[in-house]
Amino acid sequence: MFTAQQHNSTTAQQHNSTTAQQHNSTTIDSTSGYPLIKLEKNQQDQYIFPNTPCGILPFFINSENKIVWGCIETNRVGISSTQPPAGTQDIIIIKDEERFSIEASKPFPDLQKDFLKPYVGKNFSGQNYQDILSCLSTNGYEIYLENMLATAAHETYEENGTDLRINGGKNLNSLIEMYDIPPQAVKAKRGMTTQKIYAAHLSSDSNVELKYTDKIEEKIVINKGRSFYEKGIWCELESLKLSFNTQKINFAQSEKSNLTDDQIKLIESEFVAWESRIELMEKVEVSIISSLENLHINSIAQAEKIDFTKMETPKFEKSNSHWTTLSLLSPNNNVETNTYDNNLKSLKY
Repeated sequence: MFTAQQHNSTTAQQHNSTTAQQHNSTTIDSTSGYPLIKLEKNQQDQYIFPNTPCGILPFFINSENKIVWGCIETNRVGISSTQPPAGTQDIIIIKDEERFSIEASKPFPDLQKDFLKPYVGKNFSGQNYQDILSCLSTNGYEIYLENMLATAAHETYEENGTDLRINGGKNLNSLIEMYDIPPQAVKAKRGMTTQKIYAAHLSSDSNVELKYTDKIEEKIVINKGRSFYEKGIWCELESLKLSFNTQKINFAQSEKSNLTDDQIKLIESEFVAWESRIELMEKVEVSIISSLENLHINSIAQAEKIDFTKMETPKFEKSNSHWTTLSLLSPNNNVETNTYDNNLKSLKY
């Protein structure tokens, strides 16, 4: 369910469906406020690799009774495309007062540990991923997968700007309703994947500070080292479709002599993924409208409805400019308690 617990006593079991195993007693992440998922080897003696993009998709209803979505515009692959905010779960490693948060599929950072020196700079995926986690476990570190909702909240904040993080998110007071959309199959640049969306109905966009970030490519090999931007935008479904069609026509008619064959294929695959993302957002819009019938939403969306769950939204008490009361429900709606460990040193890589 949507969020976390009191500052000094916290709660609950992971809501996500995942085959990763958990502690008998829940470990709450002191940084995000969400319960962590204990990551252990499966029956094939492998650690699960996080590969499901997840994000909170914020929206509000404008004066024309249209849904306006909080998305990302980026030129990462060479065209300006639009997508819902999303990212994969981080790997959290903890030992005593140390806490490291590491992104999969990126060069492994230097954690200043001699036993990890052979892996510094290597891509944190594939066999390297398995070997590094095994090495960490051997050296006494506990390994966790980030809570999917925690990932969704910080990815949306970092990419779009809408801040619904439970530990003091400044847009929580604009939150009307949260919708849990089951993971949906979408086309990605490298084939099919599954995307997880939590849709967040906001009263308005007035307090959202949209993000703009310049980045350097680290994951896509053929573009490695290339600079690109990401910026948060608000857009209607109709404008998303128009932008897609315009970009596709412009690229088809453009000069491509400055692009390699691999880069052309990458851009073409991005159009396939972009169209699939629009189709997913159209399904989400149709589904959300079904719960907002009293608002008489104007929409061009025509798609199959997705069943969803309304999430319990947090109730807050404000004290000294900090949220002091948060609640997180377990899947059976029972609040469980545990010790909130707020003494960990936290580093994000």
